[in-house]
Amino acid sequence: MSVYENGFRYYDFVDDDSHQSKTKTFIYSFQNTPEKFLLKLAEKSKVIGISATALVKTVTGNYDITYFKRQLGSKFIELNNEENKILTDLFNEQNKYYSKTKIQTEWLGYLKPNDVEFEKYQADFSKLFNSKELANDILGKIKIKNIKLMAIYLIDTLRFHFLLSNF
Repeated sequence: MSVYENGFRYYDFVDDDSHQSKTKTFIYSFQNTPEKFLLKLAEKSKVIGISATALVKTVTGNYDITYFKRQLGSKFIELNNEENKILTDLFNEQNKYYSKTKIQTEWLGYLKPNDVEFEKYQADFSKLFNSKELANDILGKIKIKNIKLMAIYLIDTLRFHFLLSNF
């Protein structure tokens, strides 16, 4: 049995002068690892793993791909060279203008429920999300002082909603 199947315990001993000659002991228990979860899922269904760093050989920053290959055997399928090239070409095509993009940031303030602007957009967001509670939550988190920016965010949200509803 491996650490992935059994989990593990971590003991942390903290000794400090302020503890008055006592050592604080912390015990952490991890019975379910991410590898165990994915392996159980892969036993019952198809799992597609997509990661830009999947092939980096580290088990502390990624999943242990070697463990998955060993456990899944022939059920573990990787992209071949042709598939990798197709994805690389597609990525490069979609991002060819990224280096020419200029991003400008601006610090914005909170939109508060008693602001006139809040009430103007509350109805639109309520209609968009079919929930007044969700609309209030979202509007309360949007950090905007400028009413023109609020209109831009609403238009962008509506565009995104349209895009999602037409796919």
